[in-house]
Amino acid sequence: MTMQWKNGRQLSQVKTFKDTITYKYNIKGLRTRKDNSDYTYYYYYDDNNNLIAMMQGGVVAYFYYDSNNSVTAMSLNDTMYYYIKNLQGDITKIVNESGNVLVEYTYDAWGKILNETSSGNGTYAHVKDFNPFRYRGYVYDTDTGLYYLQSRYYDPKTGRFINADDTAYVDTNSGTPLSTNMFAYCENNAVNGVDYNGYRAINISYKLLGLMMSNAGYLYRYACRQGKRGYLGKINILHKFYKLVKTGGKWDLKNKSAWKLKSKKDYYIFFKDKLTAEDVGNVHFGFVGSVLFSSVTLCTGAGIYQIISGTSDWKYWKSFFDDPRDTQCILIGHSYWSHYYRKHRFQW
Repeated sequence: MTMQWKNGRQLSQVKTFKDTITYKYNIKGLRTRKDNSDYTYYYYYDDNNNLIAMMQGGVVAYFYYDSNNSVTAMSLNDTMYYYIKNLQGDITKIVNESGNVLVEYTYDAWGKILNETSSGNGTYAHVKDFNPFRYRGYVYDTDTGLYYLQSRYYDPKTGRFINADDTAYVDTNSGTPLSTNMFAYCENNAVNGVDYNGYRAINISYKLLGLMMSNAGYLYRYACRQGKRGYLGKINILHKFYKLVKTGGKWDLKNKSAWKLKSKKDYYIFFKDKLTAEDVGNVHFGFVGSVLFSSVTLCTGAGIYQIISGTSDWKYWKSFFDDPRDTQCILIGHSYWSHYYRKHRFQW
């Protein structure tokens, strides 16, 4: 294949031995159009940069996501189809509303498609042809055999990106030499890694859990000491907690240079959850705050803070007037507190 680039990082044309494929992108750098000798494809996205629709030849496929922005279903010709995934997030099957398997996929560890079949002697080939999602839920380009990860294209045959990562995201302090390889996919750990947009996916599971355990212990011990002072002590507890978690506070992780939570690096891996830079702080808040308060009190307090800050919205009423994603991450933090630290809650 020969390739041409636009604006330095955008793949604009690929020539294979069979065809010439061209690509166009919007102002955010998301691919909006692909042309080959047979068809023109148009792509549409939501505010989270999720691919929500694809049109080809007047036929539109719509895609649906769960609260973690993981694709779950496709609507094609007024019929719903559902994705079945393995533990790594690979799409292995597509089923209909009755649960019948229509399409199956198998991959190697790096995402190379080993086999894809449709049932019914090709009756459901159109479902396979219209489905763009494959390994790890990435968008697959059938013309080139590459995966489109929004910022870059990934080649599963070589296990490498075809262009370098932005140098702003090179982490020389991660402790792994592969973190500075700007073409490497998931630091050469494809079995355990995932990279949803072409930037490095950073696994912060034990780093974040360790910090939350330490901070929760500190807060619990402080509360126990102050609790002996009656009402004044309880006021001190509330004031201390607010100072720690407020914007710019000691526990405001998104503003801590040591955590390098960069807004463009969309995903951080925390065990089974995919987090954004904003999410990490909310998970921490939900964990350490559970030492003092119930999950309902924490979510309510976060909503009140958003109202006072002028960043709330009436449409957030179901999530205590806080952004629903923030509430979800607070509850994730609370669930980890329940598992690891439940015996330690201050008694008011």
